Amino acid sequence: MEASQFKSDQYVRFCPGCGDHAICMALQKAMAQIGVPPHQIAVISGIGCSSRMPHYLNTYGFNTIHGRGGAIATGLKTSHPELTVWQMSGDGDCLAIGGNHFIHEIRRNVDLNVCLFNNRIYGLTKGQYSPTSPKGFVSKSSPFGTVERPFVPAQLVLGAGGTFFARTLDVDDRRRALPRRQRQEGRKQHRRRHYKRHAVHHGQVIVFHPGASAPSSRW
Repeated sequence: MEASQFKSDQYVRFCPGCGDHAICMALQKAMAQIGVPPHQIAVISGIGCSSRMPHYLNTYGFNTIHGRGGAIATGLKTSHPELTVWQMSGDGDCLAIGGNHFIHEIRRNVDLNVCLFNNRIYGLTKGQYSPTSPKGFVSKSSPFGTVERPFVPAQLVLGAGGTFFARTLDVDDRRRALPRRQRQEGRKQHRRRHYKRHAVHHGQVIVFHPGASAPSSRW
């Protein structure tokens, strides 16, 4: 299958420079390599920048309400187990208002593929701090710096009994010694490899895009 089969006709509205562009392209290529046809895939999301992803993938999709993507994805997978179900969520959507759903979908080990985009900020709603913002982070909702300790998503997943957790990058890290083109190709392969491992693991899968490499280009 070709990546073009998984591209929708919608204009991609992520901000210029945002790592979500790279994630979208990697998903399209990985889905083609996995070989499950578009009509057997459903992409579920909540609200936020990452949650626009169903619009850009030529599969079944549902852009649900804030924090409830996990509940909808769980219901869909349990009622139609023949479908391959992906859930797209951000740090605010998944770890704040949707935190309880997230914990329990991990505990239940439903066969879902979850992509957690961590901007460490509410990028779509004017730049408030999020559950993964570092302590002391200055934002519009914390002008003197946050006093809260951030969630560590890996610890949260493992504490809830998660069976698969992976981290991958989406934007360039200029501190590395390798040439830029070689770094870019390495990241592309790394993302696709993790997405393909999604498909063969039976049970809840979390692929985490860490905040250091998935910043909000706007904030």
